[in-house]
Amino acid sequence: MNRLPYDPSANVCPDFMDERYRAGRTVFVTPNISEVQAAATLRGIWVTTNDALCVQWQQQVIEDDRLRTEQQRLAEEEEERSFQAIRLEEETAQAEEKKKNRSKYHVLPERPRPTTTEDDIIVSDFAMRKIDKGLYVEIYYWTNDGLDDALANYHTKDDDGMVPTTGEDGSTTWIQAAATRPSAGVVPDRNLAPVDFAQAVPRMIASFEERGWPKQRVLMLARFWGALMIHRHWNSRDKSLQKGLLLYQEEQRRAWHNAIPIPANAWDISITSESAISRTCDRVYRDDRNKQDLSDDYKKSQGSNLRIGLGDSFSNPRGRRSRRSVSPNRKRCSASPTKRSSAPRTARAAAGARSGFPAGVHNTRSPAVCAVCLGRNSHSFIECTAERLWDSAFPSVATRSNKQLLLRSSDKPLCVDWQRAIGCSSHSHSERHVCSGCLATTHGAQNCPRAQTLAPGHSL
Repeated sequence: MNRLPYDPSANVCPDFMDERYRAGRTVFVTPNISEVQAAATLRGIWVTTNDALCVQWQQQVIEDDRLRTEQQRLAEEEEERSFQAIRLEEETAQAEEKKKNRSKYHVLPERPRPTTTEDDIIVSDFAMRKIDKGLYVEIYYWTNDGLDDALANYHTKDDDGMVPTTGEDGSTTWIQAAATRPSAGVVPDRNLAPVDFAQAVPRMIASFEERGWPKQRVLMLARFWGALMIHRHWNSRDKSLQKGLLLYQEEQRRAWHNAIPIPANAWDISITSESAISRTCDRVYRDDRNKQDLSDDYKKSQGSNLRIGLGDSFSNPRGRRSRRSVSPNRKRCSASPTKRSSAPRTARAAAGARSGFPAGVHNTRSPAVCAVCLGRNSHSFIECTAERLWDSAFPSVATRSNKQLLLRSSDKPLCVDWQRAIGCSSHSHSERHVCSGCLATTHGAQNCPRAQTLAPGHSL
């Protein structure tokens, strides 16, 4: 349907009796129809056609109004969308600005100047960056030493140095260079003093809340740390138990942070495991004992070398030639007309072979007793694996594996301190207080009746 250019209701019906319409009237003139009747017929046709055009015009006006209203609505919606997009862009830019220059937008409390600034702390940018990402970070950064280190390296918040980093969605963003540098003196959680740990925990929780961590995670960590600080090992006199608790805390928290991105693997860290704590404390104790044994072996070897050196100096005083200094052209004479017997030397070599050590190893005796062979002869106690005791009278019941003292029958670890003369005062592993020479529970290897007797002139 063609669009009407104007309103047909304003049209005026023409006079069809006019001379201009003679040709049109002639068509309708017949013997029974006059020209007047033909003009009336033409007038009726015009009125009918004009009425139809008026109806079309009304429909056209209504449609135009509808289209105009729809276009206005679409324009308003587009304008609203543009406004919201601009508003979102401005809010995003403002949020980025607040994040970048956080100190500029801090809400200042309306109060007088505080008399002390003890509550004002500056935490390392590197640690706060880890907090923002929800990653594991050492507690050291919230200890007094960590805060002092951050304060000493603090210059200005407006650090123009920026470095690229990859976000969780794979996009590249630019962050302050200071946020990528860890502290040079950072101390692992396992090596923190309990008092430093207790001082740092409340500060760390406050940082979590400041950076918008979910309340559930903050509560989990707070309960986890609280459970450790009321544990029976926390105030123990045995430092290895305290260190075991701190190592358990470090390993559990690191594993917990690594599991968070995978919801199926995450758990409530505040639920502690006594068996895991015991295993960790045992591991720390064994490591400390191995270090102590290595240190003792080194000291013993140094002392043995010193005694041997002193013996040589006394047997060969200055100004007196030893037997080995005799001229090679001069024949060595026996002190007796008969040849010296080699039986004692052979017997000593056979005894050494039976005890599991090469000949000549047991020539120097130590005041300490080997926890495996119960011998005092100088050899590496920490690596002894003799199958029989020093005199071959009994089979050995213990051995060394990776420098640990174990029962041969079950590979059960034994307490090294218990084997010493002073014994072990710890009650956390009483089942290991067994003599490594005879399996008695009343004494250790140092006081075992099967141990090699101490040579005259030595004292423990």
